[in-house]
This record gives sequence, structure tokens and C-alpha cells, in this order.
Amino acid sequence: MIRNRRIFLWAGLMALFLVSRAGAQWQLSLDTYTGQNNNLLRYYNPVADAIFSPQLEIACLGAQTRFYYNYDQIRMIENNQYNYSVQQAGIDFMAGNEMKLGHYLGVNLNRRLNQPDYDYFDYWKAEGAYNFKYFPADRVMLTGEIATFYKNFDEEPAWNHLETNLNISGSIFLPTRTTLRMSLFGLLRDFSAYTTQDSVSTTAELSTLWQLVGVIRLAQSFGDRVGGYSDFLYRYNPSEGNPYQVEIAAFSPIDDYFGYKGYRWTNALKWKVSPQIWTKISGAFYENIYLDRPVYEFDFESGTWTTDANDNYIMLAENRRDRGYNIGLSAGLAFRKIFNRAANLEIIGSFDYSHNDSNDDYFVYNDRSFGLQIRYDLQW
Repeated sequence: MIRNRRIFLWAGLMALFLVSRAGAQWQLSLDTYTGQNNNLLRYYNPVADAIFSPQLEIACLGAQTRFYYNYDQIRMIENNQYNYSVQQAGIDFMAGNEMKLGHYLGVNLNRRLNQPDYDYFDYWKAEGAYNFKYFPADRVMLTGEIATFYKNFDEEPAWNHLETNLNISGSIFLPTRTTLRMSLFGLLRDFSAYTTQDSVSTTAELSTLWQLVGVIRLAQSFGDRVGGYSDFLYRYNPSEGNPYQVEIAAFSPIDDYFGYKGYRWTNALKWKVSPQIWTKISGAFYENIYLDRPVYEFDFESGTWTTDANDNYIMLAENRRDRGYNIGLSAGLAFRKIFNRAANLEIIGSFDYSHNDSNDDYFVYNDRSFGLQIRYDLQW
């Protein structure tokens, strides 16, 4: 079944390319990351591993269309039960690109495949989106998008859902080379009905989820070579929590944004040392309040959760609450128009450190990662 679906995705991609008009341009993008992560699962007992992540995208560019195929893979060298891949094929239509107004439509099909231990997270996703950009005044820009997708899980029909995301952003560009942007996102997820088979066949449905996300960003350019930004995100989430959490301490390949509420404050500063070399430092502080995720007593010596006389888990708090920070350092070296062609190569080195505090000691941890990323783009 999986092999047939892979063939279908490749066949669909080739059909899209074959119907593209003659004379269109092609674009090839290669992106690889190789690195080391010291705490893959982000909990008290760190599991370290090397990570290799190749990504390939090939696109056919027409006058007002863009056909593309993307393949992304995450591979852990020793803990390969967490490996997965994502394939995507789609088309974007440039519906208009006037001086003050630009907008486009896009549709795509996604396929995620996990290893056998986590194949219940395998899914198909079909998505459509409309995006616009409007300049009502010289120093003002409005952008917006509405996107709807349907996600179908192979083995968990209770998780099948239709989700709609709506966002609107306004940006003001000041003469001081300052940009102020305010954004509002609305998300709504409606689960499909599913049938359970016990002694009697019954139909059930998970509760509808919704949330609002607000973001304020202040960006500043300090001359021609230095720039930075600070943004604050707040997530208001009255929903019932992450429906994908299948066990008390299960590793979830999907960090679902409906699983928590809270804030994140991010700051970054970038220095363009020369036309080819840049460096960047970033930092973030956050608080996540997890929904429908109690804190249970854990015996760290035996590595098990404590139970009472009735064999029930001992609850210490109704909801897990995390606070933490992360710091990132990176530098890049870029080569433009290699061999006088429309080809770009960029090499990026990065180091990240994060610390997480929690009212659940199971999730008090440190994490360090470093790696090398190579990007190559070619257009012909």
C-alpha cells in the first residue's frame, strides 16, 4: 500500500511537469543538515544522536504558475525508530501582481511516513490556500492568508480532521528604518466522526478545537550591515489539549500546537560581515501551559510512575507548565552566481542551547545541538 502511494505521488508530480508549457524555467534546491543533538526526546534522561536531514525540491516556473515537488527526510543514526520522511507536490497560481496588490492561490498534497514503531502517525494531507499582499499607502503593507487542509491518518480515523487557518498582518515602515508588524491568527480544527466496534457499533467524534495567536514584531536596521528584531507571541487556547498524546509519556512525532497555550519572546541580531559572510545570534524565552496533561509522580530510581493502592497514577498537578529559554549562534558563507550561472551556494554552521524548567520533573532538561547546513539553488 505504501509503495503504491509513493508511485502515485511521483506519477502525479511528473504529470504536472508534463503539462507545464514549453519554455518555462526550472529550479532545483538542495538542502542538507548534518549535526549532533544531545537530547532528542527532551526529557530528564538525555538520548543523544547524530542527525542527517536531506531535502530536495524541484520546481517548474511558468509565467503565472509554479509546479513543485519536495522531499524532506529526518534520519537519526542510532535511534532510527524516530526517522520519518515528508513528500509534497503542489502548484501555485499567481492570480495578480499589480503595483499595490498581489495575490495567489495554491494547492498541494502531502504524505508523511514514519518508522513501524510510530506508523500510526502516518498521514495524507490535502491543502488549499489563498494569500494576498496590499499596499494601501507608501509605508503601509497588509497581508493575509486563508488556508484549509484535510489530514487523513492511515490507522487512527479518530484523528482525521479539517482545519482552517486565517491570518491578517499589518506592517508599518518608518523613515528610521524601523518596521512594526502586528499579526493575528485564528485556527479552527474540526474532527471527523469515526466508528468504534465493541459489542455494539457506535459513532463518536473528538471535540472541535480552536485558538487565537497574536504576534507583535519590531525590526530595526542599524546601517547597511546590522539588523535585528524582537517579537512577542501569545497563544490563547481554550481547547482540550493535544489529541495525539497516546500514552502518559509517549514520544510524539507531532508537537501539536493545540496541546498548549502560553507565550514566546524571541530576539535576534544579524551582522553582514561582507557580501559573502554573515553571523547571527538569537535568544528566546517561553512559557507553555499544557492542556489536559496532568503531572504524575515519577520514581526516578526505578524509572516508573508511582501508583496508589488501587493501581492508579498519583496526580501532583492538573496541568504541566514549562518555562525555559534557548540561545542560538550561527554563521554563514554564501557564494552567488557560481560559474556565472543562476546558482547559489550557502554553508551555515550553527550551535543551539536550551534549558527547560517544569513543574513535572520528568521534563526538566538541557539540550545542546550543533550542525552544518549546506544549501544549493540552481535555476535554468
